[in-house]
Amino acid sequence: MERVAREMAEPFRLPAGLQIRFKRCGEPQAYFDAGSSSLVFCYDLAQWFTFAFAPHIRTGEELSAAIWHAALFAIYHEYGHALIELFDLEPSGGAENLAHELSALALFESDEETVRVVAHGAGWLMVHASDLVPRIPYWQAHSFERERYEQLVCWAYGSDPDAFAALAGGRQLTAERAPNCREEYRALRRRWWGVLESAMR
Repeated sequence: MERVAREMAEPFRLPAGLQIRFKRCGEPQAYFDAGSSSLVFCYDLAQWFTFAFAPHIRTGEELSAAIWHAALFAIYHEYGHALIELFDLEPSGGAENLAHELSALALFESDEETVRVVAHGAGWLMVHASDLVPRIPYWQAHSFERERYEQLVCWAYGSDPDAFAALAGGRQLTAERAPNCREEYRALRRRWWGVLESAMR
């Protein structure tokens, strides 16, 4: 987790140093705690991932990977919320949309493998847990709809079409949309990199 925190904080001047904390919360949640400058991931949310994913997975190793990847996706999303608060950004399009865009931009500045595992975690949530997602408090507050998942996949492909060529052509990224993803990713960077460059190291 220290490596993940370092990668997330790499491009930004984060007051007091961003931390990632794991704790038992009594409900499946993840959130940004401004008081301690911490991204908090609740063990209860990992338990919910286990409940949602276990019927679809054959081995314990695969289940552990799916849970970890989904957890990273949630942590990156909360990182987006952290950036909104830490840099006092104005979410004119809604806080959830802004957090989604900022977390994606931060994600695509990390290493290729991290992008793959976070996209995998998001995919597991969308494919195997979409009917269960609305029942828990975390996802009631942090809506994750198919449109956002497809946008995340498109941005990933657009950030490096060669590295993520396998994403194109399927249901998650149609052959018709794929050629536009490079520009969609560039538009994302234009939209927020200028806002955030004052926080660059």
